[in-house]
Amino acid sequence: MTEHDGFGTMLAGSLNHRKLGAQELADHAGLTSDEVRAVLTGEPPSESFLRALAPDGHLAELGLINPARFRSALRSAAAGLPIPLATIEQALATEAWLVAHHREPNQAWTSEPMRTAHG
Repeated sequence: MTEHDGFGTMLAGSLNHRKLGAQELADHAGLTSDEVRAVLTGEPPSESFLRALAPDGHLAELGLINPARFRSALRSAAAGLPIPLATIEQALATEAWLVAHHREPNQAWTSEPMRTAHG
C-alpha cells in the first residue's frame, strides 16, 4: 500500500457509488483510462490529473469554492494527509452533476412520482 491509496480508494468509492467506470471518468475529465486506473490502484495522481478533476468549473463560477484551495486540498488528500475526504467527494460529485446538467439542460423535472406497471 502507498500513501496515495486513500485518494484512489476515495475516487473508487465515488465512482462505484455513481455507477461509473474508469473510462467514463476519463472521458468526462479529459484523462486517459490508463491514468485513471493507475490512480485507482494506488499511484499518486499527477498535478494535471488533479487539475482535470477540479477545473475552474461551475462551483468556482458560482463562488462556492476557491479552485486553488480546492486543488490544494486534493493534493493533500493525494499525499495521504488526514483531511475530510467526504467533503472532497461531495464537491466533485456536485461539479459532475452541474457539468451533466449544463450538457443536457432540458431535463424534465416533475413533482409527480413515476408510475410503475403495478400501479
